[in-house]
Amino acid sequence: MEKKVFKFITVDQLEKEQEFLHDMDLKGWHFKYYKNLKYHFEQTPPANYVYRIDYKETLEDLDEYLAIFEDAGWEVVYSYPIFQGSWIYFRKLSTNESRDLEIFTDKDSMVDLLKKVRTHWTRFGTAMSLLLLFFYNLKFICLQDPY
Repeated sequence: MEKKVFKFITVDQLEKEQEFLHDMDLKGWHFKYYKNLKYHFEQTPPANYVYRIDYKETLEDLDEYLAIFEDAGWEVVYSYPIFQGSWIYFRKLSTNESRDLEIFTDKDSMVDLLKKVRTHWTRFGTAMSLLLLFFYNLKFICLQDPY
């Protein structure tokens, strides 16, 4: 059985999204993928999987990157391509070792991730704003009476 859940979570709320996916897993709904602002889940027996999300800016060394996570016991659940990189969703069965459940080794790594995301979204937002402004002005110019 499949379940779709609409939930609006912004890119700077990684912890909130990770907790949401974990809570759904505890209820027996394992995350499959994200599409059209909806999370898609598959019903299975409840499990205590912890989810972590990372943004891989360049995909040239993706196989090596994923191998590092797999060696540490993380399973790739879903990859969401955006800009030149990809959001990658990982999960791992929870144990008593809390340090094994983090993909970032320190706060600086998380800050770097958020800076990358902010930079990409700022560029995207600026480009879209300029494009909208251009089309608005074009419409205004075309509607003016030439006489």
